[in-house]
Amino acid sequence: MFKPLSTENIHPDNHRFYRITQVAYIIGVFGHIFAGIRFYKLGIMEMVWFNCFYSVPGFAFAFFVNRKGHHNLAFAVAFTELLLHQAFGIYFIGWDSGLYFWLIYLIGLSFFNANWGKGIRFLLFSIVFVGFIILYLFFRTPESYIMSPSQYQYQYLASSTVALLLIGLLINYYVQNASKAESKLKLANQVLSEQKIQIEKTLDERNHAYARLNEELNEAAEYVKNILPEPISQPDLNVEWRFIPSASLGGDAFGYHWIDPDHFSVYLIDVSGHGVGPALLSVSVMNTLRSQSLPDTDFKCPESVLDGLNKAYPGESNNDMFFTIWYGVYNCRTRQMDFASGGHPPALLIENATEKNRTVNRLRTPNLAIGTDEDTRYSKDTLLIRENSTLILFSDGVYEIETAQGKMWRFIEFEELVLDLRRKAPHLLDQLISQVMEISGSKVFDDDFTVVEIQFK
Repeated sequence: MFKPLSTENIHPDNHRFYRITQVAYIIGVFGHIFAGIRFYKLGIMEMVWFNCFYSVPGFAFAFFVNRKGHHNLAFAVAFTELLLHQAFGIYFIGWDSGLYFWLIYLIGLSFFNANWGKGIRFLLFSIVFVGFIILYLFFRTPESYIMSPSQYQYQYLASSTVALLLIGLLINYYVQNASKAESKLKLANQVLSEQKIQIEKTLDERNHAYARLNEELNEAAEYVKNILPEPISQPDLNVEWRFIPSASLGGDAFGYHWIDPDHFSVYLIDVSGHGVGPALLSVSVMNTLRSQSLPDTDFKCPESVLDGLNKAYPGESNNDMFFTIWYGVYNCRTRQMDFASGGHPPALLIENATEKNRTVNRLRTPNLAIGTDEDTRYSKDTLLIRENSTLILFSDGVYEIETAQGKMWRFIEFEELVLDLRRKAPHLLDQLISQVMEISGSKVFDDDFTVVEIQFK
């Protein structure tokens, strides 16, 4: 169905200009038909031909082109027609005909295109203004036709009345749109104010939640720290450790104790994820190992311990959490170390062959993490611990860091750093923490920083 003012295919930014110009083009078509008839009755044939062959077709062309979205082309045709029409009309019948009122209407019409900048509006205004001055100064007296006083009065009254009426309609249309825009703006401001209040309320609730979460994490971190074993200094071995929880608290935990007078066990676990849940699971596993409460398990056999843990802590029963572990048992009489790891980074054994020539061995067994597959079977490995050797246990948070240059630190670089620090000093933990912070360019770790150092005498 044909709808002269339909805006279905018009960009929203052009709706107002499109509607007002469509009305103007419709008025232009019918207005110039009546004007042509009026000029015919007055016998001014030049204006009759101008209306028939330019004005009416021009406005009709502008109307249909405007519907296709070519608003600037349509306005250019109509603008040119109005400017020439008034110029020719004043030229033929004189200034007193009142045709210059249409130039004022034309200026008002040019201000309704939202996409035009100040430059275009100033250009259009300048063209109309200069045309107005030229017509006033040089064409006040008609060159071809002189109408009677009553005809001039009628023509002046008709031109001024219709032009002023249309200007009034433009002003009314603008005021209505401005009023609607103001109402929408007030409504939008009201909605924004309500949303701001809601956002502030949500942020406040979030901040309280974060505060409560931080309190819980701090409490959990303190709890983990309090149940960790004390450092050991004995004739056979020394044990020291450093534990720095991350801001989000990971699942690191460790422990060591004498199983009997000859066997010393040490273990480090790292539960997947961050927060209170992984921390509680790590504590539970650590208590299980410390109390040796796994059924049918020989705690002097690392592979048996990992098998028992895998049965006791299946991932599907612990919110799909799994954990890696390194578990070793040292026989102080034979100096034999049995160990097994499940998905955990290798422990580093630094052997003191000579004071200047130290070597590093990676202690690791190819086993799956605990809780990933209940049917897996774990294996162990065995080696002899030489005198003055150092065993370093750690979680992945110690070496999986991003350097200050934005690159991931490689394990081999971490290994070389540990060996270098051990060559320089008998104890390396504090120096290791300092060096890692310097490499990462931060004093806050993304994951728990856990490292245990055991020196065998």
